Amino acid sequence: MKQKYSIIIDCDPGIDDSFALVYGHLSNSFDIKAVFSVAGNVPIEMTTLNSEFILSELNLNVPLYRGAEGPIVGEPIIAKYAHGSNGLGGYQFEPNLKVHANTKNPTDAYYELLKSFDEPVIIAAIGPLTNLAKLFMAYPDVNQYIKAIYVMGGGIVKGNYTASAEFNIAADPLAAQIVINSGVKQYYVPLDTTTAYGFNRDFMMKLKDSKHPTSQLLFKIIDAKEKLDVNPNAVYYLHDLITLIAINHPEWFDFIDVHIAVELHGVHTTGMTIFDLRGERAQKPNAIYVAHPKFSEIQKHVLEVLV
Repeated sequence: MKQKYSIIIDCDPGIDDSFALVYGHLSNSFDIKAVFSVAGNVPIEMTTLNSEFILSELNLNVPLYRGAEGPIVGEPIIAKYAHGSNGLGGYQFEPNLKVHANTKNPTDAYYELLKSFDEPVIIAAIGPLTNLAKLFMAYPDVNQYIKAIYVMGGGIVKGNYTASAEFNIAADPLAAQIVINSGVKQYYVPLDTTTAYGFNRDFMMKLKDSKHPTSQLLFKIIDAKEKLDVNPNAVYYLHDLITLIAINHPEWFDFIDVHIAVELHGVHTTGMTIFDLRGERAQKPNAIYVAHPKFSEIQKHVLEVLV
């Protein structure tokens, strides 16, 4: 039996974050040590409440910490256009929660938690990188406790928040650059990978009849946002889910050493990620680009886990 991956999930739920959390639990491939919320798709109050809700529905009793309220510099941006008014597509749930977030200083909590583990762990960073940047700034010795960071972020060809910037990086470009410069081994799963293929309505309808109540919940969340009965040809990109799958099934991806930098001050390009893919002329790699997903295997696997 394959050993479970010990991970911390740093997220901003978020529809696709919810898919990642449910997959992470139901796949039985991860030992989820803790969850940290961060302001991103919606404000911190909502991302934390949504984390409490999803973990409660999963009966997943792991530490949950309320993270950063906004970027290191500047004001928060949000993505209600993509995730609905409350981050879960506008799906309204009863606040009968079994899991409640710890409001301890998240930077200190992160460090103390990482130090307490027997071995370094993986961090799945599927929201803005503010929590991690603050961790690296406050505790320079923290690298030894982190096995790797998997970042859902960036785009090579284009962005989604702006023409050039992907949302998670645009939400806190300085944090992203701090994390990239940290020296920790890190894998980047950009839009080019997460949007190479999408999940269609037929896939989502299978969740409706799943044996897992939390998969049925995922259907209700995405249906609240997309109205599947009147939108039969839509395709849905589950960026954060793909990132968790890259950890669990690396054989379905290519891994390319790359140098990544973040544009911090561009007039039209703030938050843009520059992947240096020039071959011999490229700068020294500081990250690994997770590329070329094998979508047929991924979709079959996700259905096996969620349905």
